Amino acid sequence: MVTAVKSALATTPIVTITGPGGVGKTRLAIQAARRVARSFPGGVWFVELADVTDPTAIAMVVAEAMRIADQSSADTVEVVLRHLSDRRALLILDNGEHLVDAVAALAGSLIRRARDLRIIVTSREPLAVAGEHVVSVPPLAVPELDDGGLVSDDAAGFEAVELFEQRASAASPGFVVDAGNIDDVVRLCRRLDGIPLAIELTAVQVRNLSIAEIAHRLESSEGLPTAKVRGVDVRHQTIEAAMKWSYDLCTPGEQQTWIRLSYFAGSFTLDSAVTICTFGSVNETQVREWILGLITKSVVDRLDDENRYRLLEPIRQFGRRLLSASSDERVVDESELALRHLRHYADIVAVAERAWRSGAGQVDAANSVMSEIPNIRQAIRNGLERDIHAAVADDMITGLWHRWISGLAREGQYWFDRLSTSPAELSAKSLWVKGWIALAQGDPRAAIPVLDEAAERAAADNNPILTGYVTQARASAAMFTGRFDESARLYEEAVSIFDTVELWDSVHLLALAQQSWIHLVLGNLERSRSLGVILRRRSDEIGEVWARSWGDWVNAVDLWQTGETDPCAELLRRSIRSKRSLADLTGIAFALEVFGWLECDRGNRVRAARLLGANRSLWGPIGNPLFGFDQYLEIHHEHVDILEKDLGIERFDAELARGAKMKVNEVLDLVLRAPDRASAGSSPAQGSGLAHPEGAGTGNTGGKSRGRPKAAGVLTPREWQVAALIAEGSSNAQIAADLVIAPRTAETHVENILVKLGFTSRTQVAGWYHANTDN
Repeated sequence: MVTAVKSALATTPIVTITGPGGVGKTRLAIQAARRVARSFPGGVWFVELADVTDPTAIAMVVAEAMRIADQSSADTVEVVLRHLSDRRALLILDNGEHLVDAVAALAGSLIRRARDLRIIVTSREPLAVAGEHVVSVPPLAVPELDDGGLVSDDAAGFEAVELFEQRASAASPGFVVDAGNIDDVVRLCRRLDGIPLAIELTAVQVRNLSIAEIAHRLESSEGLPTAKVRGVDVRHQTIEAAMKWSYDLCTPGEQQTWIRLSYFAGSFTLDSAVTICTFGSVNETQVREWILGLITKSVVDRLDDENRYRLLEPIRQFGRRLLSASSDERVVDESELALRHLRHYADIVAVAERAWRSGAGQVDAANSVMSEIPNIRQAIRNGLERDIHAAVADDMITGLWHRWISGLAREGQYWFDRLSTSPAELSAKSLWVKGWIALAQGDPRAAIPVLDEAAERAAADNNPILTGYVTQARASAAMFTGRFDESARLYEEAVSIFDTVELWDSVHLLALAQQSWIHLVLGNLERSRSLGVILRRRSDEIGEVWARSWGDWVNAVDLWQTGETDPCAELLRRSIRSKRSLADLTGIAFALEVFGWLECDRGNRVRAARLLGANRSLWGPIGNPLFGFDQYLEIHHEHVDILEKDLGIERFDAELARGAKMKVNEVLDLVLRAPDRASAGSSPAQGSGLAHPEGAGTGNTGGKSRGRPKAAGVLTPREWQVAALIAEGSSNAQIAADLVIAPRTAETHVENILVKLGFTSRTQVAGWYHANTDN
């Protein structure tokens, strides 16, 4: 079957693996993906759709599974398409039968515009779209019976029999299929149609029953009844009946717990399961015992190397059908279960927010939210659908602000759009979060009126802490729209408010980092550095990581401007490690951008091009590279010009494309293990006449850049190149030709240099350049 899927992927864009629940569709998809992974340099992405109930959310879940830093307000399908359009990638959409129309629409849109994309879908039914190849998964091979009801001598080698023996021996050590039980085992496997999950559920019963007893019960009218289920495939009825039989063999407490556990989306911890499932006449000790019993019976599966558990999807769906059944025999109150689930995950969100704001435990807070995100989504959706609990859902959406602005801004906007509360009724805190999401999506102009309203309400509520939060966000909006003096004033005001109430939390410390940044932009270096010292001291005192990582980034930019390459690289790596641990994709994009400049300056041209290509892939979905900072965008373009000149446009474009196809973790690993030295092999072409930030083929100089002006912060990197050419005696026309820029642009750069240095002649510029380099 793996070969069939591989062959289909070579010729068709969509391969749909069909079959009943429990037949092994997901396993086959994963096996095939592993075999062909090398053929997809753009990545192999697995997207679980079983827990998605809203068809409009599919593209969002795909974007998150692919770790796309999707902060923008653009249509999510377009965001995914931009990410995949030039990649040879493989996308696996697992368990899509309950959303088959929406999955078909998305898959069709993707393959029409991403020509090198391949998609594997697992579903109980085909998508029925153009370009689809259907691979139907058969059951495991089962031996035939002769006329006398006996099996052949090679029966033990059949797949179904081997699987039964493996699972039975795991449940009851010492069990083997032998001449004494082979006939019963074969009859049992045939009765289960060779469906893997049905065989696994049944094999575990050897702990309590003999093979003959199991076979007898399965063949009896009571043991494996025919059930009415959706679809006409008899194998659907077989797996349903096998689960019914396993369910009947559970104790009443285990049955009740099975149904309650089916309410979870995705995986769960044992403590969460016990907390949510304990109500009515049962206590925590009983629930814990019943869960352990379900683990023993292979109903509950423990994930590898994690203290997390799950129900396989067919088992969960069976429990959900019993939970939702309209019957007097129902043993679970779904309303009570939903309420407990909502409150439990609301508590998890609240604890994570407190940890994030306090600074201590931010990494744990990030991990707890990300590992529980399927259940958090279900809880929010449930709360919004039940008006009586909408306020709890509202609090969860607002309380997740730290995740929305660290890489999940689109999802935050998705939930805000579904709030039952009208914009006029939103609290000051909700408006603050909503405005911050707009900032994270690169739309500061949309954020400004929202934050202004938040400021008015916070003032009316006489809430100084929230006033400080909103002021910090308003300062960011001013910063991102180029109003730097106003931004500096607002940051000063926000920090003053925090100091007055003696609040040193993550938002206060972020305001310090941003205040340091705005003063760096304004050229107030002493003020910027003093703020950085305060930030580091206060962060260390409370164990804060997030704001400190931004402070490290600001400090690294400062060091880059002054040519201190080694300390700059180390601070960027420290910042990246912190941001990686927090899944702060926006922060990672900022850090990788500066690392690209640094590598270019050191002469590591190929690595620099790949980093800028990788970052282009990250920034594309975010929408507004570097939040539209003209100064930094100019620096970016100047380095692009350098790389194009040194590598040649064709080579530069090729390396840029290679970087764009790298996964985020691959890029981060490259940066974190990169040597702190220039690459002699990346020196510029001979005779190019191009001066560059580190000189040709220089090694590690302990923080000094040979050939770089000592007053590097005075001129931009592009202006420095122009000054170098002036020092060589080049005319404006020659400068334009060497740097491949328009003559008028070259004239503008020369004029800017004269103004900045206070000179009136090119001779003065040449003298200044030679006096301020280490050549």
